[in-house]
Amino acid sequence: MVNVQELKLKLAKKWLDPVARAEDIFRVRTSLGDVVPLVIPEPQKEILRDGILGRGRKLVDEGLTFKSVCNKGRQIGYSLIAAVETILIAEDFPDTNIYYIADDLDQSIDFLDKITQLAKDANHYPEELGGGPILNVQNLDRKSTRLNSSHIPLSRMPSSA
Repeated sequence: MVNVQELKLKLAKKWLDPVARAEDIFRVRTSLGDVVPLVIPEPQKEILRDGILGRGRKLVDEGLTFKSVCNKGRQIGYSLIAAVETILIAEDFPDTNIYYIADDLDQSIDFLDKITQLAKDANHYPEELGGGPILNVQNLDRKSTRLNSSHIPLSRMPSSA
């Protein structure tokens, strides 16, 4: 029989690394529509580990404000990693406003579509932990704040667990 407390502790320790957490939670769709596990490329691993989910978390835990701006500069696949980070930030810091700025509205809509699809395709907890969804994102909403930019607030309901 599986010791649930040991399983929870093992998962919690593993998920201190935002890359391990993201790769455990998220699945992505291939160009053929297959759903496969997310594998984060090396350059983006450090971006995740340096951000609010990694090294920056200590600042927030100490009551400081963490502000970050990342210019993805047309890196292939980076918007997917940004969407993953956005969802996890919304889960961990539900009162946080997240802004996505793009050159045109279609890019902003594409980003929101990525977030929606990632949340929909995300893995569930192991059966030993109830098998329920890992993500608790309840509301995805897009508000255009001006031409060429979008504000995408993500929120979640407090967990009853």
